[in-house]
Amino acid sequence: MALSKKRELRKAEFVFSDGEVHPIVHCLYHIIVEEDGEEISRSNHRENARLGEIKELINSAKEFVQPELEVLT
Repeated sequence: MALSKKRELRKAEFVFSDGEVHPIVHCLYHIIVEEDGEEISRSNHRENARLGEIKELINSAKEFVQPELEVLT
């Protein structure tokens, strides 16, 4: 029986102030626990990260899913 735990970035919320991106980004992660390669648990975790760290994560991602755009009226 082998247990493993991984963390996947699911969403990054950028904050803009005075026309510039704030250096702190709000992130939503999925924490996934697997037993012998089969998922047994999944939970959400929120935390803040520095803008540079998130840029590196996005640039090194193997897969990118374009989010749906929200239209504000």
